[in-house]
Amino acid sequence: MAIIAQSRESSQRSTKILSGFFQEMKINRLLHQCNIRKSAGTPASVLFQYLFGLLFLHQTHYEAMQSENKPFGKDSVYRFLNEGKYNWEKFLLKLALAATNLVRSWSASSHNAPSLVVDDTLFKRHTSKAVELLSWVRDHNEGRSFRGFSMLTVVWTDGLSTIPCLFRLVASRSPSNLIVPARTDLDQRTLAARRRKEAQKPKSELLLDMLRRIAESGIIADYVLMDSWFFMPAVIARIKEIGFDVLVRVKYRDREFFRSRNRLWTLRQLRQSVTDQKRPSICSVRTELRSAGGFLPILLIFIPHDRIQGEWITLATTDLSLSAEDVIRIYGKRWSIETMFKICKDMLGLQSDFQTRSYDSMVASASIVLARYTCLALEHRSATDYRTWGELLRLCMEEIHEMGFSEAIALLFASISESLARTFHCDPLLIQEALSPLWLSLASFTLSIFPFLASPYLGCES
Repeated sequence: MAIIAQSRESSQRSTKILSGFFQEMKINRLLHQCNIRKSAGTPASVLFQYLFGLLFLHQTHYEAMQSENKPFGKDSVYRFLNEGKYNWEKFLLKLALAATNLVRSWSASSHNAPSLVVDDTLFKRHTSKAVELLSWVRDHNEGRSFRGFSMLTVVWTDGLSTIPCLFRLVASRSPSNLIVPARTDLDQRTLAARRRKEAQKPKSELLLDMLRRIAESGIIADYVLMDSWFFMPAVIARIKEIGFDVLVRVKYRDREFFRSRNRLWTLRQLRQSVTDQKRPSICSVRTELRSAGGFLPILLIFIPHDRIQGEWITLATTDLSLSAEDVIRIYGKRWSIETMFKICKDMLGLQSDFQTRSYDSMVASASIVLARYTCLALEHRSATDYRTWGELLRLCMEEIHEMGFSEAIALLFASISESLARTFHCDPLLIQEALSPLWLSLASFTLSIFPFLASPYLGCES
């Protein structure tokens, strides 16, 4: 009986969370706005709710259809997934807009620096043979190729919550790597045909189109965070034109991409000219990045590698007002997309939810998985984030959270000085002079333990 009660309680809690998410995000209205609707039969919203909650019931589609009497058949579900006129990209974008506005209302601090994170992951279909646009995709982590797709994804993050915005299942453009071609019997004016054309475009073009759509949708973000694979001067310049600043890890190439002091430099030459090889420390330099349209002002941050002696990590940003500390802090948010990929694959059934052959059905199933992740992200944020407890507590905690180390120590010593002066009825200046040697010794001891707090951490301008 205890097992039954526990299962029933868990089921009720899941139902409450899912129903709250559907009501808060107005899912049925979003589906209707994105042409995800049917003229007859079971409503599309009912089928979407069934597919969305299937994972939380610990059942497959086959088990659910066998165990319960449904007002629809299994073929209705497959027709729903295979429908090419449903605009799943628009649905995911509208859902991301509603979710990010909700998260920003919980913590509207400018210190969060909301950002867009770009990355791709391997969408494996290694047991498939007849899936539309199936390709050989290289997995650089394992050093081999798999059948599947490359899933190019853009997510929104403020460092605490991660909201998926858009994705593309990218197929190979090389005939030798393309296993199954796309359908040719579709009207080229339809959404399904355009979706298949986009699947074989270069990732740089897809990325710019996705960022442009995100900017037009109204999602607020300050930066675009990318790894070294996306370090392409032309792409960085185009993203800047769209309206986002870029933070990207620089790829080492023996090409003269940078202009400084009226000459062109490679990254290695520029690093050697501004860094101290004997005493490595974080350093920054303002330079210009050469692109097709001219030169783009950027800020380079050189960071000594923490595990490989003599190696450096280089970050670049188009926001020249940032300090080295801010660049490193903001770029650290890029890891949130890796966590999202791991959760979606291992827990939410990204690659194994539905084994269908249509490209439209894979886009639909991937969109449902990312919508599930959005639901979990909002629930996790509302259940654990202290800033949702109330406006007064949020303001107090944010003030403490954003206080720097040196500011906290100075505030502590000021409190001690005031307490001693009030207790012994002394001049506060005399107390401060008496505590000055203690302050200096404490500062030296702190810097010996945490050397990154020293002034070189802020970088050297060259």
